Amino acid sequence: RDVTIISSPQDAIEEGIEYKNEYGYFEMKTSKKFLFHRWSPTVANGDKTNKKLKSSIHTFISSTLQNITTCCTSARKIVFLTNQWKHVGSQSQQQSLAHNLINEIKQEIEARKINWSILFIFNKEKIDLYKEFHQILVQYQTDQDGFAQFCSTVSTVQISVLTLSNLDLIKCEHEINNYVEKHFVIKRTITDELNIRQWDQHMINVFYKYCLNKSVLPMIDLMTNSQIHLIGSMLNVKKVMEKCKLMSEIFKEKLSLQTQAASTSRTLFTKIKHPSQINVKGYNIYFSYCQYDQTICNRITTYLINEGYSLCETSLTTAKFQSDIDKSDVILISFSENYSKNKHSTDELNYAKSKGKILIPFVMRNTLEENSWLSSLTIAELFYDAFNSEIDIEFKDDFDFEYDKLLSRLVRIIVLKVFNSTE
Repeated sequence: RDVTIISSPQDAIEEGIEYKNEYGYFEMKTSKKFLFHRWSPTVANGDKTNKKLKSSIHTFISSTLQNITTCCTSARKIVFLTNQWKHVGSQSQQQSLAHNLINEIKQEIEARKINWSILFIFNKEKIDLYKEFHQILVQYQTDQDGFAQFCSTVSTVQISVLTLSNLDLIKCEHEINNYVEKHFVIKRTITDELNIRQWDQHMINVFYKYCLNKSVLPMIDLMTNSQIHLIGSMLNVKKVMEKCKLMSEIFKEKLSLQTQAASTSRTLFTKIKHPSQINVKGYNIYFSYCQYDQTICNRITTYLINEGYSLCETSLTTAKFQSDIDKSDVILISFSENYSKNKHSTDELNYAKSKGKILIPFVMRNTLEENSWLSSLTIAELFYDAFNSEIDIEFKDDFDFEYDKLLSRLVRIIVLKVFNSTE
C-alpha cells in the first residue's frame, strides 16, 4: 500500500499516529504513509433518500483523494480502513453505504483520470459489510473497465514491538519482511519480451536447474503466448525473474558479438554455430584477488575459462603483476576485508587505477561470520572508498545469479570495446 486512509481515532491510535486536528498527513519512520480524515458513516432512519449520507460520502471521498494528489503524488495503491465504520447495522444501510462509497470513488477516478488501485480492509466483525461491498463490485465489473472485485476477505496481523532504539526497530521490520518474502507463495508470469523462443536447450536446462534450486516451479509456454509461469516464495520468484532477465541480456550481447565478428578480421573470435558457444579467445583479463579468497575465485576462473576468456590471475611479484596488468584490457577485482588489508592486493588495485584500466569490482562475502551484519557495513564503506560506487555484485549465497551479473557486465564491456575498435 502507498497510502492508508484512517477515519477514526481508534484506528489512528492503533497505527501509532498522534493526530491533533480533524485532518492530517503523516509519514512514519518506517516509510508508511497515512492520511487521517475523521469521518463516520452515520445513517439517519428518517432519511429515506439517504441525502445526508450521500453528501457526507461525497465530502469524505473528494477531500481525501484530493489530499492524496497533493501530499503524495506518486501514490497508486490507496487503502481505506473500515474497522470503526459503525452505525450501519441493518442490511439496507450497509447496501446504501457500499453503493454510494463505490460510486463516488468510481466518479472521482474517472474525473481525475488517474490509475489508482483502491482497497477496503475489513476485519472479521465487518463480514456482512464486506459482502455488500463485494456484491456491488461484482455488479460494476465488466470486461471493458478496470474495477476489480473482492474475491476474499483480507486478514491482517498486527505485531507490536518495543525497542530501545530506532535501529533495533528497523532490524525487526527487516526480519519480518524477510520472513514474509521467504514463506508467502506467489505466482508470476514472464512475457516474451526476453526472447525466450531463441533460447537453446542448454539455456533452458540452466534456467530449470536454477528454478529447482530455488524451489520455484517453472512452466515455459512456447506454443501459444511465449511466457514463463513461476510459482514459489516471493523472494525466490523475484530472484528467478532477475536470473531470466540476466540470461536474456547476456544472450543478446553475445549475439551482437557474433554479428560483429562476422564482419571483422579481428582474431578476437573463433568460428561458431550458436551465440551461446561464442569463444572470446585472446581477450585479456587480469583477475586480482587475495589468496585468502582463492577457493571461490578459482571457481569463477574456471567458469570464465569455460566461456572462452583468456585470463591471467593475480601475480606474486610486483614486476609480474605490473606486466600482466599492462597487457590486460579488463581488471576483475574480488574485493573483501582480506583484500583491503593485503598490501600486495591494494598495490595491484592502485597500479590498475594509475594505468586507467577498466575495473569490474565485486564483493566476496563470508556468510559464516559471527558479526556478518556489522561486517557487511564495513565492506560497504571500504568498497565505496575504493571505487566511489555502491556494491552491485556480491558473491554471498547465490553464486550462479551473481556470476551472471558479472558475466553480463563483462560481455557488455567487450561489445563496446569491439564496436569502438571497428569504427
